Amino acid sequence: MTIEELVEDGLNLIRDDAHHDLRLSLRRRIWAALDETRVESSARIGHARRVTLAVLAVEKVLPLWEALLPEDRAPHESLGVVREVMAGTVAAAAAARIAGEVWTHCDNLASRYSGENQSVILVGYAAVQVIHLALSDEFLSSNSADADIDVDPYEHDPWCCAAAAYSRGSIWQDQSDSKKRLEFWTWWLTSAVASAISGTDRRGDRAAL
Repeated sequence: MTIEELVEDGLNLIRDDAHHDLRLSLRRRIWAALDETRVESSARIGHARRVTLAVLAVEKVLPLWEALLPEDRAPHESLGVVREVMAGTVAAAAAARIAGEVWTHCDNLASRYSGENQSVILVGYAAVQVIHLALSDEFLSSNSADADIDVDPYEHDPWCCAAAAYSRGSIWQDQSDSKKRLEFWTWWLTSAVASAISGTDRRGDRAAL
């Protein structure tokens, strides 16, 4: 199936799903379809698109973090590391170390909050997962679970974390807002995917960061 067909399937799915969730199985198919290209480019085009798509998702939810933690720049700095990784200006070991430090920082923050405020910390986790994705495209294939609830939290993809932050919680949490989830995934399918493709098509194998 083409990326356009998968996007249409995704829109139908999130409208019909009780939680308006874009299921992990279909997200995986969309990730893979980002390798499809109509321009001459290097083999890294799919990876660049996936990283760009992940950055866009974190940027979508950054205002939630900024409202709760206006002085805390952890996710912003993480996205800076992503740009350095993609530009080849930071060592992989250094980027991985920063990712670990930010993850621990988010763990500490999560212990201080509950409910909707705790879900905002998922913005930070999402940013960390973008670093992992930038370091290795294999990050997205590190598990074979069929549903997000069955995935180890350390392996949740950036979009799962961002959608949960935007929706005030994951689908298995009582405070989660299904209408907000529908809003997020509709944006992701109709705007973010297209932006990730067009941005990298213009820049070759560099992410539009």
